[in-house]
Amino acid sequence: MGRQALLGVDVGFSARRKTTGLAWFSGSGVGVTVTGSSWSERKGDLPAGVEFRLAALDAPIVPTPDASNRRGCEYIFYWGAFARRCRPDLSHHGRGLRLRQAGAQAAREFADILSVSPLPYGPLVLAGLPIIEAFLNTFMGVLLVESNFLGWSKSLGVAKSDWLYEQIVELGIMRRLLGRLTSNERSVAGVFEQATNHDERAALICLRTAMFAAEGDVVIGDDHGGWFWLPPFDLWASWAQDEFELAVSIHQKINFPATAAWMETARRVGQ
Repeated sequence: MGRQALLGVDVGFSARRKTTGLAWFSGSGVGVTVTGSSWSERKGDLPAGVEFRLAALDAPIVPTPDASNRRGCEYIFYWGAFARRCRPDLSHHGRGLRLRQAGAQAAREFADILSVSPLPYGPLVLAGLPIIEAFLNTFMGVLLVESNFLGWSKSLGVAKSDWLYEQIVELGIMRRLLGRLTSNERSVAGVFEQATNHDERAALICLRTAMFAAEGDVVIGDDHGGWFWLPPFDLWASWAQDEFELAVSIHQKINFPATAAWMETARRVGQ
C-alpha cells in the first residue's frame, strides 16, 4: 500500500450523541476518533489539509435516491448461512432507510475533501467521487470459519459487530490482514488491535475496506442498487466462498439479473 490518504467513516446520525466514527491512513500512520453528525464536527476532527484518495462509508451508497429500490448487494447476503452469521440490514425501509438517507448526505459532504479521480479498481457508484460502501459484519464474518460462530449468542450482551471484531483480533486475522497491506505493520496493527470503542472499531473496518479497495478486492452488486466492497476472495472462509457463489447464481436467475462480482484479479464474473 502506498502513501495515499484513505478514509473510513462509520456514518452515525444521532442528533444528540457523538456516533460517527472516523479512521484515516495518511503517510505511515492511522488516526481514529468519534465525532458528531454535523459536517462541521466531522471535518473539524479530521487532519487539516489532507485530500483523501478514497473513502469507505458504512452506509448505503446508491446511484439514485429512490427509497423503494431493493438492493441486490444486500439480498446476496440476507439468506442462507449469511443470515445466521453476518447478514446486512435492508435499506429500503425502517432504520435502514434512515441510514441510506444519512449515507447520501454524508457522501455529498465528504466529497469536499476527496480527490476527484476514478477508483483505482472496481465500479464507480457516484460520478467522479471515489466513495465506496463498506458493510462491517459481512466484511468480518466471511473471514471466520464455521466453528468460530459457535461462540456467538445474543445472551453475550454485546453488539454482533463488536463480537466479530474481537474474534478477528483474538484469532490473529486482523494482523494477517494488515500484513497484506503495509510494511509498517507493527505500529499500524496496534491501533486496530487495541480499539475498544464501538464506533471507532466500525470506522477502522471501514478504513480496512478502503485499504483493500485501493489494492483490489471483491465487489458485489449492480449499477442500479450499488455495490458492497469486501476482502479479497482468497481470504474468505470456505463456507463463505461456497455460499457466495450459490447466492449470486440464485439471485441472478430470480431477483437481480444484473448482479455481478468484481474479483481481486480485476476480472468481472457472474455475468
